[in-house]
Amino acid sequence: MTQQQPIPICLFTYNINKQPINESLLSDKLMDELPIKLSDLYCFGLQEFCSILDGCFHSNANQILINFNSFLLCLLNDKYGVNFQTLAMDHIGSTGIILLSPYAFKFQNIKIGKSSVGYFNSSMKGGVGVRLTYSPRGKYDTQKVEISILSCHLNAYEGEYYYNLRKEKLNTIIRSLDFKDGYGLIKPYNHIFIMGDLNFRTAKEFKSDSVETTKLFAINDPSMLNGEDNIISLNEELDELTKGLREGEILVGFSESEIKFQPTYKYHLNTSIYNSKRSPSWCDRILYLNTYETSDIDDFKLNLTKTKLPKHEIFPIINKYSSIDSILLSDHKPVILDITIPFKPPKSIINELSGCLQILPLSLNNEAKFNNLGSLKSLSLEENVANGPTTIYLKPTKLDFLVQNINRPVVDWLLGHSLWLTTTQNGRLLVFIILLMLWSVWYVGGST
Repeated sequence: MTQQQPIPICLFTYNINKQPINESLLSDKLMDELPIKLSDLYCFGLQEFCSILDGCFHSNANQILINFNSFLLCLLNDKYGVNFQTLAMDHIGSTGIILLSPYAFKFQNIKIGKSSVGYFNSSMKGGVGVRLTYSPRGKYDTQKVEISILSCHLNAYEGEYYYNLRKEKLNTIIRSLDFKDGYGLIKPYNHIFIMGDLNFRTAKEFKSDSVETTKLFAINDPSMLNGEDNIISLNEELDELTKGLREGEILVGFSESEIKFQPTYKYHLNTSIYNSKRSPSWCDRILYLNTYETSDIDDFKLNLTKTKLPKHEIFPIINKYSSIDSILLSDHKPVILDITIPFKPPKSIINELSGCLQILPLSLNNEAKFNNLGSLKSLSLEENVANGPTTIYLKPTKLDFLVQNINRPVVDWLLGHSLWLTTTQNGRLLVFIILLMLWSVWYVGGST
């Protein structure tokens, strides 16, 4: 059997903060940051690409997303001089995802999944995902592998309560993202990516005069920091998500490339100046399931250079992971990941019988993120460690189906029409007319 080539993928996530897009400005900046070499798949995750009001009405949000998709197609066509096609495009509320490729024939069986976790399960927060099959030589190729990608937006604010709420809501999205194949986001034999405004913070309680906050506000002052080493150190010391990954509290089995870029939030609009109302944080992230393994576990334990296959055919290769500091349209900075993944998918972290998270200590690999051994990596090197399913259920439930197909549409309808009646000129005019009519009926009835 022919050894399959690795798969180059580019992922981009951006919280637009409901701002109108200056296409000419964004085009120049984004074109410079995209990979020079053509990738097989381009994934764009967008958060707050429209207002909450538009997000409650599918047709309104969809038109905005269509316009953004057209812009991206033109951008990529101009960048690479080839014709791109849209593989998938959808949204939940104001969180969207767009997948484009110059090799559309390589992708089949495209499925969409959605999950809302906003107030009363509204789509104010949540995620939208795409699962698709990759076949290097087209749909008749006997060698295939699935890729699952999630774009999501979690709840904001500092504090232990909101940190735990983010963990809970992220687990809910991962479980309830229903692709109609019996699985949520986590499915065996899948390459899996999670990106978006995850909103993890750097302070449990924001104090503008704290030592930690002072360090973070000084992070873009080159005279006070020693380059990337200090950014890496501050991220590992203060960032909730980095610490959660290291300690196995969040997204077990997932990894992130080392963060060498400045916090992506919160900026004053059209500037690179941090807003003093919030502690600068790395809110915008891209992670991937990293339970890739060699055929000989001793090679993993001792030295990857002893394996017979090139490293890019065993583990992902990070070509670039950075923020795009030159894009100033929002209070966030976008983040881009240029990654090459092996054709062979990572080992599954879901137990197919129980549907629960499966701990795999012998195949966990966090080397792409941490230079020092974290708790999970240390665990993976132990000889006598039991592995097996946990109590974290990962498949969509009947309750998830009811919430996403009955509760969410009703809440979105009520929220959308309430906002329309109270925030738009036509809506307020209609309210006035209704009140005037009710007053007239009451007045006439009271005088007879």
